[in-house]
Amino acid sequence: MNALNRPAVYARPFHTREAAAWLGLSERSVLELARKGILQGKKVGHVWLFSQEAVAKLAGVPIDE
Repeated sequence: MNALNRPAVYARPFHTREAAAWLGLSERSVLELARKGILQGKKVGHVWLFSQEAVAKLAGVPIDE
């Protein structure tokens, strides 16, 4: 984990569990945020995927480029 006690940001999309861990929320909360359009994600089959930028934006953490 990084200095903010969050898992590192990855180039690949986050699954719900990873987004929840990074945001410090439950998986249910992350799915609710996605359904409401607060957290931008994409549902692929039965799986939600979230970009690192969307998760970081919601957390208020800048992405290092």
